[in-house]
Amino acid sequence: MTNNVFFDYFAFSSKIDSPYSLIQLLNLNEENWLNSKGFHGYRQQLYCGGIHIHFDGQDNMGVCLEMSGSGCRMFEDNGGNFIDLIRYCLDNKDEINITRIDVSYDDFTGCLDLYQIESDIVAGNYRSRFRAFPIERIHSKSIDKRTFTIYCGSKQSEIMFRIYDKKAEQKADCAHWVRFEIQLRRERAEVFAGLCIENSINSLFRGVIVNYLTIVENNESDSNISRAVIKPYWLKFLDDVSAVKLTKQADDYTTSNLQRFVERQLPSALVAYIALFGFDEFLELLNRRSRVKLNVRHQSLLDKAKLDVIGNFDSLVVL
Repeated sequence: MTNNVFFDYFAFSSKIDSPYSLIQLLNLNEENWLNSKGFHGYRQQLYCGGIHIHFDGQDNMGVCLEMSGSGCRMFEDNGGNFIDLIRYCLDNKDEINITRIDVSYDDFTGCLDLYQIESDIVAGNYRSRFRAFPIERIHSKSIDKRTFTIYCGSKQSEIMFRIYDKKAEQKADCAHWVRFEIQLRRERAEVFAGLCIENSINSLFRGVIVNYLTIVENNESDSNISRAVIKPYWLKFLDDVSAVKLTKQADDYTTSNLQRFVERQLPSALVAYIALFGFDEFLELLNRRSRVKLNVRHQSLLDKAKLDVIGNFDSLVVL
């Protein structure tokens, strides 16, 4: 077994697909799927080998595809290519929303020592964008069943690292097996997917880690952690790659993004506001808000369109 980086979870929602068009997209046989109760607000789902296709929700929900680790392997074993799947999602990004991507690294050679990583984190020998490092332990009378998982960041955030003893979890017959997982949601998943089109998943995986976590040597004579030397085992693991940021630039935000947000997130609140306070008050609210400093993404859209929002709402007429 060799160390490798791979997709370990992939999920998106689509308003242009049906359950059966997704099965065809994944190049899978339509006959092997089981129908059962759905999740995430959907009434039904089709399930096969770690792949879930949720459907029969509200009119604007479309369908939802989820592939666990085993589902990702089945997809690839049947000739599926994640880069092609990502291209399909991004080519239809106004109707398809990538919600989660997990990318994992399996270490079989001993490069990552779970106890050493824990020791360095507890000792504060790191630079990181994460504020918390929860550690979950599994206790057992059998020594070989005792293990723990290091979480970097919050489970509710858009990015989280998970490091654990895969050998103990799987009771595998091998000398060493530590898994390092990056879990990405929403915007972080979408940005990572876009970067996958022109970059290798290996370099992206390590680049994201460089941007969020670096294990360093303890230097009691210098309190400035930014000058600390990277520990040799961490440097070997990351292979001297450059940091990869997973934030959208203002130029990436388009009128389609704005329209999609308003159509999906605001209608209910707007209807209730107008019903309670009247349309004149709504127009007055717009005029008041137009005079405050706009979000940089929204201001960028107005600048491109050469529009000045101040005062533009006074002429609105209700038909």
